[in-house]
Amino acid sequence: MPTSKNLKVATALFITILLLDILGIILDKYYLRLFFKPLILPSILLMYALMVSLKNKWYVAALIFSFLGDVFLLFSGMLYFMLGLSSFLIAHLCFIKVVLQKIDKADLNKTLLSFIILFAFLFGLLFVLKGHLGEMQIPVIVYGIIITSFGALSLANYLQNKTKAALVLLIGALVFMSIF
Repeated sequence: MPTSKNLKVATALFITILLLDILGIILDKYYLRLFFKPLILPSILLMYALMVSLKNKWYVAALIFSFLGDVFLLFSGMLYFMLGLSSFLIAHLCFIKVVLQKIDKADLNKTLLSFIILFAFLFGLLFVLKGHLGEMQIPVIVYGIIITSFGALSLANYLQNKTKAALVLLIGALVFMSIF
């Protein structure tokens, strides 16, 4: 098991990278973003490796595809956008697999309630955006369905388990949905 000192160093590294990326956003310095944005997910992966003795391959895959999505989205053009979107789509399918491993399938009511709440939000958002999506309508709808499913499963997991880990997962899913 890793030492607490190693984890503290990895956490400090993550926070430093995150703050430098945010500074790049605030100061509108593309070179800061170009350098530090791709380092965020590897630093999270390092913290995960130091914190968890038994690694979840689906979670690791999700972080790797999220990293690829971040890298692709640093560049402009439809090809990079579609590669980034596809990477995040695969990442969220992996995240869904992680949550499905945690969720109690016997509690269908909480799962259905979670899907109804979050898909109502998605349909409302798509209704507002429908005239502005153009040729991106189908990719945005598919991506919206996947990310909303991840959010709904994360909510169902929290409603069933009410643990700190389930709450952190739910907050992460909702934050990601809010930037969708």
